[in-house]
Amino acid sequence: MAFDQRKDKIFKAWKHVGGLVLQVASYDGGVKKIQIGPRKVDIAGSERIYKVGRISMEELEWMAKMVPEVRKVIEESTTPKKGEKDAPAKKV
Repeated sequence: MAFDQRKDKIFKAWKHVGGLVLQVASYDGGVKKIQIGPRKVDIAGSERIYKVGRISMEELEWMAKMVPEVRKVIEESTTPKKGEKDAPAKKV
C-alpha cells in the first residue's frame, strides 16, 4: 500500500531554528504518533521530512522541552474516525 497524502492528518507541528521538526500526526484515522525529522525541500520544491540521523545537544534539549506540549496535543486532540471531515492541517 502506497502512502496517500490525503489520509495524513497533522494535528500540530513545531520547528527548531536548525530545521528539526516535531509533529503530531495520524494516518487514515489511526493512532496519533510523533514524527521527528528535518524538513528539507525536494527537487520539485515541496517540503518533505527525511530521516533525522544525528542531532545536536541543542536539538535534543529542545525536544526534551517540547515533550509536555506534544503530550498535551496527543491527549487533548481527538483522532477523526474514517470518513469524518476534519480541519486542514496547519503548516509549520
